[in-house]
Amino acid sequence: MLDRTFQEATGPPIRVCPLYAGLPPAKQLQVWREAPPGTRKIILATNIAEASVTIPRIKCVIDTGVVKERSWSGGTGAERLRVCATSQAAGWQRAGRAGRTQPGAAYRLYTADDFRARPHHHTPEILRCPLSSTLLLLIAAGAEPSTFPLIDTPPPESVKASLSILKELGAIDNENNPKLTVIGKKMSTFPIEPKYSKVLLSAPEYNCLDEALSLISVLSSENVFHTPMHKREEAFKVKQKFLSPLGDHITLLNVFKAFCKAPLKKQWCKENYLNHKNLTYACEVRQQLLAICQKLNMTVSSCGQAYDQLLKCLLCGLFTNCAWQRGVGGAGGAGAGRYVTAAGAAAALHPASALHAVRPAPPALLYTELLSTSRTYMLTVSAIQPQWLHQVAPEYARRCRASR
Repeated sequence: MLDRTFQEATGPPIRVCPLYAGLPPAKQLQVWREAPPGTRKIILATNIAEASVTIPRIKCVIDTGVVKERSWSGGTGAERLRVCATSQAAGWQRAGRAGRTQPGAAYRLYTADDFRARPHHHTPEILRCPLSSTLLLLIAAGAEPSTFPLIDTPPPESVKASLSILKELGAIDNENNPKLTVIGKKMSTFPIEPKYSKVLLSAPEYNCLDEALSLISVLSSENVFHTPMHKREEAFKVKQKFLSPLGDHITLLNVFKAFCKAPLKKQWCKENYLNHKNLTYACEVRQQLLAICQKLNMTVSSCGQAYDQLLKCLLCGLFTNCAWQRGVGGAGGAGAGRYVTAAGAAAALHPASALHAVRPAPPALLYTELLSTSRTYMLTVSAIQPQWLHQVAPEYARRCRASR
């Protein structure tokens, strides 16, 4: 029906341009290019177009009135991605995209009463995101997290959960009147999440600082894979050469290593459906992290192909991000692909994971992120041996075993 409607529609020819943060820069530039004479340009944009960019000659804006927003649960450690109504401020920002350089109009796909009932501004990010990095910096500066006069006061449960994470990582001595430990002081010198700085500080023990620097740099950047909607099958086939049977972390490491060796990096990224901008950023992050490690007199060594060492090292900072298989595994087994996290949340492997189709399913997993949409998915996942958790974090492993 849509195809017939499109074919029967009358009007000038159109050029459709997408615009979103993960789009490669070369594709984003299409938005600013003049359309041929007599052609109407239509831009399909996320909220990146609200304030981040100004596109000339926009005559009309159609505002859906919704936005995808992330929020964090301290109880489960999961980030929830949900579609919610925009604020009034966002509505005015969207309307302001039209008429910048010539007369224009904005059409909202919701009523005026709905608009007036909306909050004036979105919930500040500090009220809906993990606070461990912020609290680590406050404590390092000698501030008391529970009484520091932030502009927006975070929920007490978020502060408590984040302090608990810092205590588990060994960054602070207690949760009530926290002071940095020796390792906590070192962690505070890294401009990355505390769990990642703990991985780097643990790496010399596992002789894998070289690989850990590369992996943490990629994890600290945006998604390096670029999968165009109309070329999904081709992108999937190309991705196979990077896949590791150990999981997504080693897959990302394979991508980064190949990128560093590629002579014509932009062309190589285009051919391999990878994001050149994000991989370049990861290289810059690695240089910065390496400089900090050198100031701390850390020995940079390589584990070669002994990736078990790297995964054990990763577990040192992400040991709270373990999940165990439920029920009986194996191909077609009742528990295949179904897991429960250390916090007791049911979770599944994301379809994009390198381990999604692996059978029998691994008995234990280490994930980087937990994302809740219609289901709760583990993102960036590797298979681990259950006994590794007992070796790396024995006290935490005992508590997990008792609660399961």
